[in-house]
Amino acid sequence: MGAAVAGCLLLAMTVSAGTDLAALAKPPEGWVVQEPPRTAEGNQLFTVINGGAELYVRLGFARAVFASYQSPAGKSINLEIYQMKAPASAREVYDQKAGSEGRAADFGEASRLADHYLNFYKGPYQVTISGYDTDSLTINGIKDLASVVEERLTTP
Repeated sequence: MGAAVAGCLLLAMTVSAGTDLAALAKPPEGWVVQEPPRTAEGNQLFTVINGGAELYVRLGFARAVFASYQSPAGKSINLEIYQMKAPASAREVYDQKAGSEGRAADFGEASRLADHYLNFYKGPYQVTISGYDTDSLTINGIKDLASVVEERLTTP
């Protein structure tokens, strides 16, 4: 894909009001984007995620960004950031997704790391970062990305 097309995609993901979702999806140091990030607003979420969109939409989904990254060692991680219409909705989604499995982590207002999944929320944002294995390179990549995303999140 040409740089002009990629630039247009990133520009299209910037919403005039609020946080630039594309900026949130920049990879952590040492990782590269496998394909341009995808976004969804409102009911578009049903075309991006299969089967799980109802929870978000029912609780006040506004928009989301999805990205996949690869490390120099060939490890892959995925990022999903859901902006809800209210912080209480982000907390409810987090509670349902994270449950009580895994262990508490130190990201956002609350976070849990279970196997190769990390969920956290901060303000109106619910974030899920996942890998494909529990290798230390994957888990460290998940934590690094969580730290970068948390730092980038601003609450309206």
